[in-house]
Amino acid sequence: MSSTSAFDVELITTASAHERLRLQDLIERSPDVVSEHKALGLASSRTQRHVGVRLANQFVAAAIVAQHGEVWNVELIAHTNSEHARMVAFDAVMVDLDGEVVQLWEPTTGLSVELEEAISRYDVDDTRTLLHLTRDLTLHHPELSELEARTFAIERDGAAFITANNLAFAGHKEQGAWTASTLNERIAQPWFDASLFLVSGEASVAGWCWCKIDPSHGEGHGEIYVIGTSPSAQGQGLGRKMLELGCATMAGRGVTHVDLYVDGDNIAALALYERAHFVETSRRRSWLFS
Repeated sequence: MSSTSAFDVELITTASAHERLRLQDLIERSPDVVSEHKALGLASSRTQRHVGVRLANQFVAAAIVAQHGEVWNVELIAHTNSEHARMVAFDAVMVDLDGEVVQLWEPTTGLSVELEEAISRYDVDDTRTLLHLTRDLTLHHPELSELEARTFAIERDGAAFITANNLAFAGHKEQGAWTASTLNERIAQPWFDASLFLVSGEASVAGWCWCKIDPSHGEGHGEIYVIGTSPSAQGQGLGRKMLELGCATMAGRGVTHVDLYVDGDNIAALALYERAHFVETSRRRSWLFS
């Protein structure tokens, strides 16, 4: 694309395995964490557009991009002590996506003064906060209930789950736009265990609690990956019952700490999780530019 001071900026398309490996190498050397959606995109052979910042022929920063409908979702990563290169990546991706709706996520290492100043040069339409919550199951044991639930089967429940999920999360830029491809990509991951994907409802999917136990996240850790109730089943306590069932199922597999992620403005969900003894462990911010 261009050269900025000592840095070279280039547009990267990850249809090439070589380019994917170069970005993966930067991610492994960076203290930043790339979201699952972008990590899956980088691992696939799909053609995607990212921005890389090189110093002496080595990537030191990048803007990782994924499209959600009309929104271009951007995360910045950088090698340790390369905060200026991270800001260069931000400026470059904003130029490349000029005229598009862009959502930038804060680096997990936090904003540098330089990056904060760069963001302030743009008009911000909206901000979002994503909370990371954790429950200690050794202190707060799951409640038992008579809830009838079954193990998810894609042939029987796949289409119904996608429909119910998208209705439940209507308006949510990522969670409310699932397709069969989205679902298939998730269940193809090494950590997927169908017995941890619990659904309730007779003729359809009324509630669901998809649990995730990924050994790479550490022993004793599990995650409420996706949880929800269809609009017609809301307000009946089903969400809490599914949450407790998911926690109990993971506890039976040796999980002692359960994580989940929720938007900071989701008042109803936050109230549910607080009653269920989840506490905040970290948070990330985002900015929406159009």
